[in-house]
Amino acid sequence: LDEMPSATFIIVDRFSRAGGHWTIAYPFVRLHQVSCSYGVNSRQLGKNLTKRGRAEKYDIDDRATGEEICDYYSKVIEQFKATKRVKVFFNSNY
Repeated sequence: LDEMPSATFIIVDRFSRAGGHWTIAYPFVRLHQVSCSYGVNSRQLGKNLTKRGRAEKYDIDDRATGEEICDYYSKVIEQFKATKRVKVFFNSNY
Protein backbone atom coordinates (compact mmCIF):
# COMPACT_ATOMS: atom_id res chain seq x y z
CA LEU A 1 0.00 0.00 0.00
CA ASP A 2 2.80 2.40 0.84
CA GLU A 3 4.84 1.70 -2.29
CA MET A 4 1.91 2.22 -4.69
CA PRO A 5 -0.24 5.00 -3.20
CA SER A 6 -2.61 5.20 -6.18
CA ALA A 7 -3.20 1.44 -6.53
CA THR A 8 -6.22 -0.48 -5.28
CA PHE A 9 -6.09 -4.08 -4.08
CA ILE A 10 -8.39 -7.06 -3.78
CA ILE A 11 -7.75 -9.83 -1.25
CA VAL A 12 -9.51 -13.12 -1.95
CA ASP A 13 -9.51 -15.74 0.82
CA ARG A 14 -11.22 -19.11 0.64
CA PHE A 15 -11.54 -19.15 4.41
CA SER A 16 -14.34 -17.46 6.35
CA ARG A 17 -12.25 -14.87 8.19
CA ALA A 18 -8.84 -13.26 8.27
CA GLY A 19 -5.94 -15.57 9.00
CA GLY A 20 -5.89 -17.96 6.06
CA HIS A 21 -5.11 -21.55 7.05
CA TRP A 22 -4.64 -20.43 10.66
CA THR A 23 -8.45 -20.27 10.94
CA ILE A 24 -8.59 -24.07 10.74
CA ALA A 25 -5.21 -25.02 12.29
CA TYR A 26 -5.18 -27.23 15.35
CA PRO A 27 -5.65 -25.13 18.50
CA PHE A 28 -2.27 -26.18 19.94
CA VAL A 29 -0.28 -25.07 16.87
CA ARG A 30 2.04 -22.07 17.28
CA LEU A 31 4.46 -20.31 14.99
CA HIS A 32 7.78 -22.12 14.62
CA GLN A 33 9.57 -18.80 14.20
CA VAL A 34 9.74 -15.69 16.34
CA SER A 35 6.42 -13.80 16.16
CA CYS A 36 8.09 -10.48 15.36
CA SER A 37 9.41 -11.88 12.05
CA TYR A 38 5.91 -12.85 10.84
CA GLY A 39 3.14 -10.66 9.46
CA VAL A 40 3.07 -7.36 7.59
CA ASN A 41 5.53 -4.47 7.82
CA SER A 42 2.96 -1.91 8.96
CA ARG A 43 1.79 -3.80 12.05
CA GLN A 44 3.82 -5.52 14.75
CA LEU A 45 3.14 -9.11 15.77
CA GLY A 46 4.94 -10.13 18.91
CA LYS A 47 5.65 -8.84 22.36
CA ASN A 48 7.59 -5.56 22.44
CA LEU A 49 10.30 -5.46 25.13
CA THR A 50 11.69 -1.96 24.61
CA LYS A 51 9.43 -0.62 27.36
CA ARG A 52 11.11 -2.97 29.82
CA GLY A 53 14.61 -1.68 29.13
CA ARG A 54 15.85 -4.87 27.51
CA ALA A 55 18.55 -5.07 24.84
CA GLU A 56 16.26 -6.99 22.47
CA LYS A 57 13.40 -5.03 20.90
CA TYR A 58 11.08 -8.06 20.76
CA ASP A 59 10.67 -11.19 22.84
CA ILE A 60 12.71 -13.79 20.93
CA ASP A 61 10.88 -16.62 22.71
CA ASP A 62 7.42 -15.39 21.67
CA ARG A 63 5.59 -17.79 19.33
CA ALA A 64 2.05 -16.64 18.51
CA THR A 65 -0.84 -19.09 18.72
CA GLY A 66 -3.21 -19.63 15.83
CA GLU A 67 -5.88 -17.52 17.51
CA GLU A 68 -3.38 -14.68 18.11
CA ILE A 69 -2.46 -14.81 14.42
CA CYS A 70 -6.12 -14.69 13.36
CA ASP A 71 -6.75 -11.72 15.66
CA TYR A 72 -3.65 -10.03 14.26
CA TYR A 73 -4.79 -10.48 10.65
CA SER A 74 -8.30 -9.24 11.50
CA LYS A 75 -6.69 -6.00 12.66
CA VAL A 76 -4.50 -5.89 9.54
CA ILE A 77 -7.56 -6.29 7.31
CA GLU A 78 -9.39 -3.49 9.14
CA GLN A 79 -6.29 -1.27 8.79
CA PHE A 80 -6.16 -2.01 5.05
CA LYS A 81 -9.90 -1.47 4.53
CA ALA A 82 -9.71 1.89 6.32
CA THR A 83 -7.58 3.17 3.43
CA LYS A 84 -10.58 2.69 1.09
CA ARG A 85 -8.12 1.09 -1.36
CA VAL A 86 -8.54 -2.54 -0.30
CA LYS A 87 -11.55 -4.83 -0.74
CA VAL A 88 -11.65 -8.23 0.93
CA PHE A 89 -13.70 -11.25 -0.14
CA PHE A 90 -13.85 -14.16 2.31
CA ASN A 91 -15.31 -17.57 1.42
CA SER A 92 -14.18 -16.96 -2.15
CA ASN A 93 -11.88 -18.52 -4.72
CA TYR A 94 -10.28 -16.97 -7.75
